[in-house]
Amino acid sequence: MKLTVNQLLEKAIIANQHNNLDEAERFYQKILEIEPAHLVANNNLAVILQFKDKLDEAEFLYQKIIETQPTHPDANHNLGALKVSQNKIADALPFFKIALESNSNIEQFYISYGSTLIREKKFKEAEAIYRKAIELEPKFFIIHFNLAVLLTKLGKLKEAEILYRKAITLKPEFVEAYNGLGNIFYQSNKLEEAEASYKKVIELKSDHAEAHNSLAATLHKLIRPKEAEESLKKTLIINPKHVNALNNLGSIVMERGDYQNAIDCYQKALLVDPNSPVAHYNLGHIFYTEEKYKESILALRQVNTKKSRDLILKCLYKLGDKSLFLKELDERIKEGENNANLGSLISRSEIKFETKRSNPFCGEPLKYALKTDLTKEYDFKNIFVKPIKDTLKKSDISSKRQDLLTNGEQTDGNLFNKKDDSLEKIKDIILLEVEKYRAHFKDSNEGFLKNWPTNFELKSWIINMKSGGKISPHIHDNSWLSGSIYINVPPKLKTDSGNLVLSIINEPGFERETKQNLRKIMDVVTGSLCFFPASLHHHTIPFESNEERTVLVFDVIPDDVATNSVDLN
Repeated sequence: MKLTVNQLLEKAIIANQHNNLDEAERFYQKILEIEPAHLVANNNLAVILQFKDKLDEAEFLYQKIIETQPTHPDANHNLGALKVSQNKIADALPFFKIALESNSNIEQFYISYGSTLIREKKFKEAEAIYRKAIELEPKFFIIHFNLAVLLTKLGKLKEAEILYRKAITLKPEFVEAYNGLGNIFYQSNKLEEAEASYKKVIELKSDHAEAHNSLAATLHKLIRPKEAEESLKKTLIINPKHVNALNNLGSIVMERGDYQNAIDCYQKALLVDPNSPVAHYNLGHIFYTEEKYKESILALRQVNTKKSRDLILKCLYKLGDKSLFLKELDERIKEGENNANLGSLISRSEIKFETKRSNPFCGEPLKYALKTDLTKEYDFKNIFVKPIKDTLKKSDISSKRQDLLTNGEQTDGNLFNKKDDSLEKIKDIILLEVEKYRAHFKDSNEGFLKNWPTNFELKSWIINMKSGGKISPHIHDNSWLSGSIYINVPPKLKTDSGNLVLSIINEPGFERETKQNLRKIMDVVTGSLCFFPASLHHHTIPFESNEERTVLVFDVIPDDVATNSVDLN
């Protein structure tokens, strides 16, 4: 018995529902033999052909429908999706637009059109499309999510947070919305909230590799490196080729001084992604630390970033390669680069290589070392001493490897990432004192003051030393302005015991004693606050007391270089 078109259509739809695409295709072909212009058969057959990657045949059928009915919503939408699969993004947009104008009640039409506009970087148009969708149908939870993702990309974090929460209200177990909410909290430095969000994702989907990696980044910022490491190991069990997790694990083990395991992690990351800038840079950093300067340069040449080029400059300086160093230095100056590392190298090279360059950071940094007495303005014991001593007693405070430190310990991470009212008060006072420092030198034309970073992070840690303790000469490359608050300085048994020494150059052949104009000793006591440009080397003179010496150290770090060594991506 010969089947009618309707009977064939019913059988085709049933076959399609059972995922028997070959059978469905035969039924649709039979329909078109009887009725070549049948819209449903043409469209559904085209969808099957598109799924089978027979794109030319599928496009022919979509175009056939559109010739007959130019505003056919499904054909226009599906043809748009086909163009996207061919990476013809601009060609897809007109078809998505027609589909949406023809039927504004289909959520997928908004999703397709909006995501394609985003791929074309037409963010305002995409935002408008998503907002229109929510206005027409407030229950479109995917649209709430997609708009939140877009607003996050645009830096509108507060509104994005509201939309993620709305998406979760509409779909309580919406895993990706919880993950997006965690990312918002992480970017806003609301680390406890970020931790809770990522843990919720893992509760709903235990094999969510990104959430485990993001949780690790959050725990690292919360100065809980052991837990962070465990989260990264879970990430790598789920996905052994997770490049970010391999890099992050490398950074954690590198921070505790396990360089060989760190190198193994970075090399595994490079097997997955040979162009990973994080892996190349960190390998270069390890080689620099180990004084393997040529190997460091080879790794760093794979990465064309400000940080990698800064470290290459340091390697060339250490190698004493005057010609290559000055060539690289002049390129950086010509490009308008300005940072503490560059400022320090210019000052040092003037002495070491007997060259003269204009210093964009600070030409006379020793003039900008400033000491004040906090005990005159604040209840130093209760505002500073007690909170810092209490912090050191807490079980969640861990130490990090610090090769520059003798007879002492340095706390890990940024203390100001901890949710602690007393530490927050110290942070506020430091920020106030930073502004006073800037006001003190308001008439200066030095670059680090004239070009003060618009946005910056304040990072802080504690150094606690015992008798004989000292820290060797170094600079804080990523910083802009460095400082220290002396929580407890033991009585001096010698004139300069425990004092802070600032210097332009510190290396063999340039003895500080014979070049007094290249160094400055800051006579510090309990309550002293010292500020100095980050381009200066600094170290401490050993002290001879059984009483411990405790210092709160901090850096003003511009946002464009204020990165967590363990991060979301």
